[in-house]
Amino acid sequence: MALTVTRTDIGTQQIATYSCGIAGVSKGERIQSSDSTNPGTWSYDNLNRILTSPQGSYTSDILGNRLTGPGGVTMGWNCLNRMTSLINSSGTTNYSYRADGMRVYKSGAFGSSTSYYDGQMPFETTDVATSGTTVTDNAIGPRGIDAMIVTTSIGAATSFPL
Repeated sequence: MALTVTRTDIGTQQIATYSCGIAGVSKGERIQSSDSTNPGTWSYDNLNRILTSPQGSYTSDILGNRLTGPGGVTMGWNCLNRMTSLINSSGTTNYSYRADGMRVYKSGAFGSSTSYYDGQMPFETTDVATSGTTVTDNAIGPRGIDAMIVTTSIGAATSFPL
């Protein structure tokens, strides 16, 4: 059994044909798909996790967290299924979380980001990069975030009422 869909991009007049089907009915739920604009085959396991694409192969843990991807991409996860690290060609990015699961820190090759919360609402995020520091303050009201004020290291402040 196969399904084929043809789509025409109005802007480029490019015609793309996508098809998918069950690769081996006797093997179960493994699905394969291909598309005419990016030749190759994508395959998935019976839990709909990607296994292969034209760019390479992928692995996942038993909980569905992606562990590896094409180009040497590697992801690390904690026991609560939150990403703790991402390693790719740009370098390593690490993530830290509060006990309730809210991300509080992110650091990588391009800088770091620290978030501060009032309960579940972020009231300030500080981004430190090689180009300078940016602080985003959130004005918290009865309906959530009512305004955002972004201040850069050179002192420029921009306000965004929501």
